[in-house]
Amino acid sequence: MGISRRFHVLTTAIALLSPPIALAHQIARKSLNFKPPLITNFYTDPLPILNSRDPFQVARAFLRQLAYSEDSYFIRKDSYTDTNTGISHVYVRQVVDGLEVADGNINLNIRDGEVLSYGNSFFWGSPEYSTLPTPNWHQAIYCSELTTSPRDHACGSALEHLQTITSFHRFDPADFRDNPILAASFFLQVAHPNPPRFLSSFTSVTARPHTCTDPLEEDISCKSWLITGFSDGTKAIHARKVYVQTPGTQGLTNLNLAWRFEVTLPDNQYEAYVSVNDPTKIIAVTDWVVDAPSPDSDGWLSPLQRHVFGQVQEVLPSQEPVNLESGVDIVSDTSLPIPTAGTYRVWKWGINDPQSGKRTLENAPGDRRASPFGWHSVPAGNDPIRGNPNLGRDLLVNYTTTAGNNAITQENWDGGADWTNNGRPDGGPKLVFDFPYGADPSQPGWESVEPRQYRDASVTQLFYLANMYHDLLYLYGFDEVSGNFQQYNFGKGGREGDAVIVDAQDSSGFNNANFMTPPDGQNGRCRMYVWNTAKPFRDGGLDAGILIHELSHGLSSRLTGGPRNPNCLNAREARGMGEGWGDFIATTVRSTRTYKDYPIGAWAANTRPGIRHFPYST
Repeated sequence: MGISRRFHVLTTAIALLSPPIALAHQIARKSLNFKPPLITNFYTDPLPILNSRDPFQVARAFLRQLAYSEDSYFIRKDSYTDTNTGISHVYVRQVVDGLEVADGNINLNIRDGEVLSYGNSFFWGSPEYSTLPTPNWHQAIYCSELTTSPRDHACGSALEHLQTITSFHRFDPADFRDNPILAASFFLQVAHPNPPRFLSSFTSVTARPHTCTDPLEEDISCKSWLITGFSDGTKAIHARKVYVQTPGTQGLTNLNLAWRFEVTLPDNQYEAYVSVNDPTKIIAVTDWVVDAPSPDSDGWLSPLQRHVFGQVQEVLPSQEPVNLESGVDIVSDTSLPIPTAGTYRVWKWGINDPQSGKRTLENAPGDRRASPFGWHSVPAGNDPIRGNPNLGRDLLVNYTTTAGNNAITQENWDGGADWTNNGRPDGGPKLVFDFPYGADPSQPGWESVEPRQYRDASVTQLFYLANMYHDLLYLYGFDEVSGNFQQYNFGKGGREGDAVIVDAQDSSGFNNANFMTPPDGQNGRCRMYVWNTAKPFRDGGLDAGILIHELSHGLSSRLTGGPRNPNCLNAREARGMGEGWGDFIATTVRSTRTYKDYPIGAWAANTRPGIRHFPYST
């Protein structure tokens, strides 16, 4: 039976204090990312060879040497052996008193019975003396220490709003130790882009026991809650209790009992940790959606920028997109003999944008190792668009649109979360995707061609690039067991059902792009936006460097933390590493033998320096 609590005083206070609904179209979405500054130790000296070739036995023996008993951890099932290198990546999660320590990890790299290197962020100490009644580090502390991002969405008006609400409501923490509703509501006050709306139906919110969905919890007992009833785009929230660490003294850490939430909003997917003992304290939050940096607006030019590029071109002010009628249906006929290789009129692999080269008709490479079914076919039981779970995997669904096993691309003109019924171009039974562009300056009337008029060309370009990148990464070792993105994994391990969803011309913002990396087995999602930096507006999906940068967030997140832990590259130096890796790969793809400096996003942003302070040299 579910738990339902009514908070009339709280609801009234919040409704009166909440700011009016913003009517202006926002270019940048709201996003929260912060966590306690914890130290992870890394060791790279080879350790003695153990008497076993089984990497899991080696890992357990090694953990015993570190004085960890087997009831103090579990080995995650997304651990795997890279067949290209022979190195086994073993991921270990800490357990204290039967509860997971959500940020307690040991990752071991093992080959031929030897631990080559490992990292360790386990809590070390006595839980009896190190577990805090209330957290000593949380959102307010984070904001007080912030010096580099004054416009951080977690601070300023959002924090003030939360503090004002809490001052109007008194509660007994003991009433909520087994009920996550209040903690979830306080988190949404900070995270939701429009909190007053969900509060209008707050009294209908319920929490009921639910099967754990967190993929890391399958090896230990897990009591989970499903919170429903919040409105305004907030889907059901998954909640359970865990421990999280905050800084202690002398380099040690403290344990804090927290609610772990998975919160899906229209433009965000959060993994958040809120104190059980004080639900007004948000300890850590990760947005699995990562934005591309927007163009510099401070007017600052580095000496290198001045030397290489000169002055920045003028950037046009923001304008609302032009509304055009849509009416393109998805057309797929599974009865036709569909070839596995299509033909696409695109800026081919290596051409970064419309100013860098001409469109040509390109055939899919048809690499049978990376894409055994080609780019347009998927087993019926894994079909994410029409859903055919009863047909099984012996029957193939052959799409003539931009959908398949690796990527599914479509427009997202309404900017919403749903994508299955959005418009896709149809290549017909021969899979020929040859659609006009019209916005090339060499074509008559190009000045009046808006992005929506070449939707099919844009969606085709995204489909071609996303599949090319999938196949390239596969050949370099980003395969099923290491957490790549595929609807069907051909029995090769890993979690399936997670082809990349790529949206063209997303209308939920301007001058941006983002990528959401959930755990392995859940679809990654990339949103490409229109840029209002030129006339006519420019389609960010035609800037290959931006798309490859975004797709690379999926690569780096699943390889760094393991396929089912995308929570390693969201803050501090790690976030910068993720951005840099994406830029590096995007630059490598377009580089040639000739020395050249490459900016990122220069075409989309309509500025020679692009969206970074510095170019990349090759």
